Amino acid sequence: MKQTNTLAYGLVTGIVCAVISYIMFRSGILVKYSLLSVLIQVPLLVGILMNAMAFSKVNNGFVTFGNVFGSCFRMSLIVAAVLMINAIIEVATVPQMKESMVAATRENAMKMGQTDDQIEMGVNIMRNFYGAIIIGGAILGGRFWGALLSLIGGAVAEKKGPNIMAGENM
Repeated sequence: MKQTNTLAYGLVTGIVCAVISYIMFRSGILVKYSLLSVLIQVPLLVGILMNAMAFSKVNNGFVTFGNVFGSCFRMSLIVAAVLMINAIIEVATVPQMKESMVAATRENAMKMGQTDDQIEMGVNIMRNFYGAIIIGGAILGGRFWGALLSLIGGAVAEKKGPNIMAGENM
């Protein structure tokens, strides 16, 4: 079984996701409209689909769903690693990001009608565990989205099945 350049797909996709995340933060979209953070997954989906098609092509379509899924998931783990490194750098170098997230936590809690004590507790949790929340979110979110979108990559890639003539067992 030939491999594609999963590392290259993962690095490029990770960098694109990190740049989009940074742009969304700097523009205020990420803080004001946190649900739009799912848009960061669009380049991940594109990268996974490109990886899936390249993996199938280099193997002349003699792949299975599991082979393609595995290749795509490995690529998504590379993306998650890039995003984790990006999160560590942002936590260390962009202090205004923390304050923006603390303010957004306060604002969201007030919109939900929480008591003052609940609001302060949520704000203190965000303030005290900000780095862990952001880095943990990058790791867990990367794995979750990577697995989910790798299912799509495994489903859409051209598959002829295992290459019986080459004696490959998949």
